[in-house]
Amino acid sequence: QGRKDAGASTTDSFNRRVFDTLGSVPIEDIKKPDILTILAKARDEGKMRTANVLLADLKQLFKFAGEWEYIQADPVATITKKQAGGPDVARTRHLTDKEIKALVKQIPEANLAKRTRLSIMVLISTGVRISELTTARWTDVNLQTRKWYIPTSKNQRDHTIYLSDFALKQFKLLMLSSQSEWLYPNRDGNNHVCEKTVTKQLVNRQSENVLSNRSKDNQALVLKGGKWTSHDLRRTGATLMGELGIAPDVIEKCLN
Repeated sequence: QGRKDAGASTTDSFNRRVFDTLGSVPIEDIKKPDILTILAKARDEGKMRTANVLLADLKQLFKFAGEWEYIQADPVATITKKQAGGPDVARTRHLTDKEIKALVKQIPEANLAKRTRLSIMVLISTGVRISELTTARWTDVNLQTRKWYIPTSKNQRDHTIYLSDFALKQFKLLMLSSQSEWLYPNRDGNNHVCEKTVTKQLVNRQSENVLSNRSKDNQALVLKGGKWTSHDLRRTGATLMGELGIAPDVIEKCLN
């Protein structure tokens, strides 16, 4: 109650991060290691604040369950923010010009799916969120007028992206391999992929260590500035616009 989105963000987070793992497990059977595993997945994706918010929501859930005697022991009672995502420090990571150039050279050798390769270029040239890209339909993209309409977004507002020459080229390349209404279809082509499909590929190629029995692909996207996420590409686009002298309010409009 009282949340601007009426709890939609919490529902989405639980659907993607909790219910797919523990949805069929009776609440009284959920143990502390189960919760730590879920939090670790978010942390490994570089989403520290997401892990913290998820822990707070889980604490509220299990507190309610305890008060109504659905559970005898609270599995999250002793889990701290330090164990989840750590202090809530705003990320400032963005790619430098040199890193962008290096990334362009590294992408072809990273053994990524074609759509994932293109997603990096789309994200950095449009400033959209990964979820907005992976859930997009071709009916909302007009290559003739060079407009991409996003009917819903994280802040509950629709948005129109005006495609640059570079961004337009990426969309044309995406369309060449498309047999679905979705820009990023699932295996059956009857729905869009989960955003984690792309995110996981990016995370898996920025491992700190090369295991002797694993492909060296797991370091293929490592950059000098440290680990980066899909959202850091969005921040990079905003940073580059600022360096070009574009007014802050215009940048905010571009990011919706």
